[in-house]
Amino acid sequence: ISSITESLIAKGYRVVAKEIDIRKVRAVGTVARSLQLDDGEEVYQIQRLQCADDTPIAMMTNYLKVGQTPYLEKYAGSFSGLYSFLEKQYGITMTKATEYLSATTADFLEAKLLNIDVGAPLLCSRRISSNENGIFEYSINKIVADNYEYCIHLSGRN
Repeated sequence: ISSITESLIAKGYRVVAKEIDIRKVRAVGTVARSLQLDDGEEVYQIQRLQCADDTPIAMMTNYLKVGQTPYLEKYAGSFSGLYSFLEKQYGITMTKATEYLSATTADFLEAKLLNIDVGAPLLCSRRISSNENGIFEYSINKIVADNYEYCIHLSGRN
């Protein structure tokens, strides 16, 4: 299980989060269901604009269960790669994930932040990740489609 940040670094890009916001919000709808929480329970919401070689490449939104990451908001602006940060700071390692990939197009705000045209193609990745304690993270990432390649390794058949 790797992150977009780790994948880009492995390809030789210099990756930084241009903007990062961390706050507690109430989980509702898809977020609550994905994290197996009741509507209204508190989660951390992390929003980042990820840049590769100074070019905006992804808008990332992660939702984390609150209990395992105390005082997470104080680290806003201090990391680019969430998974490596969680491993170093909290000893949290993702053990499995389910990811959904789809195509979408950039709306006005996404286009402005990613410096692309309204309607430009985006790869949308929605991921539910677990650590040793169960489901921990739900993420929605919108990635500039012409700058990112997604690789999936498959093996065997039951």
